[in-house]
Amino acid sequence: MKHLYDPRVKATILSVINQFFEKNPSGVLIATLESLDHKQQGRKLLFNRWYQTSGVVQEIAMHQATISVEDIQLSHLLLIREDNPYYRKVIRAFKEFIELLKQYK
Repeated sequence: MKHLYDPRVKATILSVINQFFEKNPSGVLIATLESLDHKQQGRKLLFNRWYQTSGVVQEIAMHQATISVEDIQLSHLLLIREDNPYYRKVIRAFKEFIELLKQYK
């Protein structure tokens, strides 16, 4: 089965991300993809491809983690500007959050 992707979705999502960081340079975006419909891995791969080809890689870092909680795969991703004054604190908090979630296997 071939999946067709509307290119406007990519443009819209990247536009929202760019506008968010333009207006909130110290902001952080966190997304969680769940696997209830078994499409989370495909969404994650697609978003990763968009991110890598978007040109924001030099400015906005992406951190990811995938865990299983009660037979559900949860993929978490965090987007943060490289020049965010709270960069290290945010990344540390994200990693601690993931470790807490891992306790609920």
